[in-house]
Amino acid sequence: MTDAEVEGLYDEMCSRFMVEDIRRGIHDARANYLVALGLFSYLEVLGGLLSGDGATRDKATENFREVIKHLPADYQKLDQLLVVKGADGKEHKGIYGVFRCGLVHEYAPKGPVIVFNNPGAAAVSGRLGIEIKKENGVTKLVVNNNELSRDFEDLINQVRQMVARRDPVYVGRIKAVFERMEAYRVET
Repeated sequence: MTDAEVEGLYDEMCSRFMVEDIRRGIHDARANYLVALGLFSYLEVLGGLLSGDGATRDKATENFREVIKHLPADYQKLDQLLVVKGADGKEHKGIYGVFRCGLVHEYAPKGPVIVFNNPGAAAVSGRLGIEIKKENGVTKLVVNNNELSRDFEDLINQVRQMVARRDPVYVGRIKAVFERMEAYRVET
C-alpha cells in the first residue's frame, strides 16, 4: 500500500465518514446518545490507528489511552482523576471505563449523566466535551456533543496532517492497520 493510498483511505474513513456521521447526527437527527456513542467509539478507532494496533478487542483500553494523549491536555487530566463507584462497590476509572464502556455496554456512561446535543449552536470555546458538574448537590457526568465533536474533528485534522507530511512514526502504524483491514476475507 502506497502512502497516497493510506492518505486516501484515512480521508475516506475519518474525514469523510466519521466526521460527517457525527455532524449529521448532531444537526439532522438530533441524536444525543447515538452521537456520544459514535464519538467515543470513533475515538477508540482513531487510537487504534495511532497505536498501529487497530480496533482489536484486547487493545481497546490501550487504543483509547493512545487517543487521549493527542486530545487537549484537559482530557488527560480528567482521564487521570475520573473514578465512578457503582452500587456494587466496583470502581470504573478514566474516560474509557466510565464513558466509552458505559455507552457501549449500558447505553449511558457509568453514573448520573447529562448528554447535551445542540444542533443550532457552535461549540462553546474553552468548554470541554466531557465535564463533571455539580447540580443541586449531585455530581453528574456531562457529555457536550458539540464540544467533543469539535475536539474530535481537530484531532482528525491533526492526524490528517501527520499522514500528509508522512510522519515517520504514525504513517507506518496507520498503514499497518489499513493493510490488515484490507486482508480480511469473508468465507462462507
